[in-house]
Amino acid sequence: MTADSMEQISFEQCFKGAWRDAWRSLMNRPGSVLLLIVYLLSCLVQVQMQLDAATAGPAGTPALWQATVNMVCSLVRLAAWVALPVQAARYVLLDPVRARASKFLDRGFWRYLGVCLAVFVLAGVMAATSGWLVSALIRALGVRFERAYTVMLVAGLFVVCLTYLSTRLCLLLAHVAAGGRVRWRQAWRDSRGRFWSLWGSHVMAALPLSLPVTICFAVLRRVLRGAGGNASAWFFGIASPLAFTVLLLVSVSCSAWLYRRYAMELRETLSQERIEPS
Repeated sequence: MTADSMEQISFEQCFKGAWRDAWRSLMNRPGSVLLLIVYLLSCLVQVQMQLDAATAGPAGTPALWQATVNMVCSLVRLAAWVALPVQAARYVLLDPVRARASKFLDRGFWRYLGVCLAVFVLAGVMAATSGWLVSALIRALGVRFERAYTVMLVAGLFVVCLTYLSTRLCLLLAHVAAGGRVRWRQAWRDSRGRFWSLWGSHVMAALPLSLPVTICFAVLRRVLRGAGGNASAWFFGIASPLAFTVLLLVSVSCSAWLYRRYAMELRETLSQERIEPS
């Protein structure tokens, strides 16, 4: 694909392609469906454990057993949140046959996970540093600044930093999922001056699901709480992770389409390396 053809991909193609390929990537290989089922079962286990702990109290299930089960469920959740998006990106950037033939826990998986962790850590460092500087400046001006406000400030800054970094580096995530190496500099240059286009594309792609889900959850939360019992815990324990996973797949699929549109230097390095998921 040439640079000119990349620029010809429209937002409508990106939007439709993100939803279509997110679903097709999931159906492309049985392993993805199986992983999703195991992931949802782990959510059920965690909900049941929380209900049992609330009923039995301190004399219930041993703490070591709870910690072990929670750790296993967390690992399953992490694997689903990385492996399924990686497969979605590969379905868009590689052909379905090569995407289906790739392994789940290959180098692309670990590189994708490493980039995600690096973005979270970097956003946390930036938010903590900025929040400390702002609170110190406010105190230096003689204004009383409570610790609770500092925590809220850092949390808000973390969301802002995470949004900015994940948007600027969404092309890199698609790149490493397709089998490329971690190229921070090239990814940063490819996304330069395109933050609002990248961010807006992800927001619009997620809107058809995120908006009705938010409204539905707000209404059902009151209805289920009024009904009593454990209906609310079971519903949100399954519906929330499922909705989040779908949004994650759509977001990564959208990033892959944006990669085809905007990635110039990254695509050159990918073709030079000739790396395929092993």
